[in-house]
Amino acid sequence: MAGLAAACLVGCSLWNEPSIGGDLYFARHQAAMYPDLAPDSPPDRLLPFDTRVTVHREHRSFARVLTEDGHEGWVDRSQLLDSATRARLSGLERQFEAMPSQGKGRAWDTLNVHSEPYRWAPTFYQLAKDGPFEIVDRALVDRLPAAAARAGYVPQATEVDYWYLVRLGDIGQTGWLLENMAYADVPLEVGMLGAGQAIVASFALGNELPANSAKAAWLLAQSSIPRQEHDFDVLRVLRRHPSRNRYVIARLESGLKGYLPIEFIDRVESRGRTGMGYRVLVERSGELRERTYMLADGRVRFLGEAPSERAVHGGLGKRYEFQPATSR
Repeated sequence: MAGLAAACLVGCSLWNEPSIGGDLYFARHQAAMYPDLAPDSPPDRLLPFDTRVTVHREHRSFARVLTEDGHEGWVDRSQLLDSATRARLSGLERQFEAMPSQGKGRAWDTLNVHSEPYRWAPTFYQLAKDGPFEIVDRALVDRLPAAAARAGYVPQATEVDYWYLVRLGDIGQTGWLLENMAYADVPLEVGMLGAGQAIVASFALGNELPANSAKAAWLLAQSSIPRQEHDFDVLRVLRRHPSRNRYVIARLESGLKGYLPIEFIDRVESRGRTGMGYRVLVERSGELRERTYMLADGRVRFLGEAPSERAVHGGLGKRYEFQPATSR
């Protein structure tokens, strides 16, 4: 029973807990199923993410469920997702499936992944310490009280948080986690050249810069100012210097109002040179503009900028908008 209590402490949701009635639910990742509710009863199986179960009975915080393949047992109700939550997760995955990766990250410690960017939103996955994930996007979100889960209006925010929209490779699902509980998965010597500024996105550029380098060059998108609505204000490109045997700064830009996603171009040609390129979205004088760069011959070349055809600031906009319960 100690295991059941611990699971509740890390995953209990204040929102949409299942109730008796034979309705269909979906298991969180590795939800423990117990044969009975005896003290110290060990689980007899772990349910994979998205296992469909039907709830037949309940006892306090536990539900007696039946899986589609005929297994029956007790599950902590906080380990189940209702159909509405599962539908939102499916919609989130479809919405951002074409969004390019914005780098890799890892969890500082045990970290819950949520269906929405709120601490009280249902969790469907838990990263272990140093557990990996892929960054999809980033958002500044008003911190709302748990009462917002059932509110038909937008409550007063108490603070703001940065959240990452992430992909989880082992289950192929997209979700949300708190940015301050994670770190960029870059080599130590690369991170040390970040001047102490938060790395919000990172990109290994292979051996394109320079062509004879034994190690990858890196592009870092960084944020030096807290609570800013844009994603980054610094772009830093680092390359491995062949004779000095260390990373050096190949290009540094600051004072930007930049938004994810950053897009990569496999092949760019300019003035007789060919290389890989990248494009960033920035706001200047209230106008969204796209800047294009080329990486070739050990240099980063700015190729110009033009008005952006994107309808919004990056993928999620300037600020994440809360949807009241009545509109979900």
